[in-house]
Amino acid sequence: MDRQTRHDIKHDKFLDEISNAYTFAAENRSKLILATVVIAVIAAAAAGFVMYRSAQEDEAQTRLADGIRIMSASPGTAPASPDDPAYETIEEQQAAARPIFEEVVEQYGYSDAADVARLYLAGMDLREGREEQARAELQQFVDEHRGEYLAGAAAWSLYNNRLASGDAEEVIAELQSQLDDSEPDALPTPALLALLARAHEMHGDDDAAKAYWKRIAEEYNDSPYSLEANRKLVSS
Repeated sequence: MDRQTRHDIKHDKFLDEISNAYTFAAENRSKLILATVVIAVIAAAAAGFVMYRSAQEDEAQTRLADGIRIMSASPGTAPASPDDPAYETIEEQQAAARPIFEEVVEQYGYSDAADVARLYLAGMDLREGREEQARAELQQFVDEHRGEYLAGAAAWSLYNNRLASGDAEEVIAELQSQLDDSEPDALPTPALLALLARAHEMHGDDDAAKAYWKRIAEEYNDSPYSLEANRKLVSS
């Protein structure tokens, strides 16, 4: 795998995964807000506090959407409409979006929007070469949000980044340990199997990789990883 390919894996797939996670969270936001409201009522016994937090979340989501809109543009191409942002390079694009995400984190630190903003900032750090800092940010996010959907997205991206950096052997050991656990920590079993398959491919063990792809195809054919698994099995 050449350097450019590894670079593309680290950045492009990371932000794609974050965008997918954000879409899921946005679609289920009413449930998340309802849960937050219930907890706040019990803890504070004050309707005013609940209304304040809800308003803060709305403001944070609106500002977050501004940053995501910038990051959704295609650098070097004409925007779809005159109201859409246009950027010549990804560096220019990130320079415009970074202050917005930082603002969301600083002003709305306890909101769902701030969680998504932190993931975007970590993705930017990866592209700008601050891998150690980005990995630390992702690991902290996973540790603080265990059991939540976005934690799984962060863990998935973190493992893929480590694989692209050549840490296949170490990643295999960690993933196998999680797979052996009756209750996987941050990622569901089919995701662990897909990562293990990729890790073994990068480690040069195609037979082991094929075994994991086969298990996905047979046991988790309704998972998001079944398409990739079937494609790998056909081409092997």
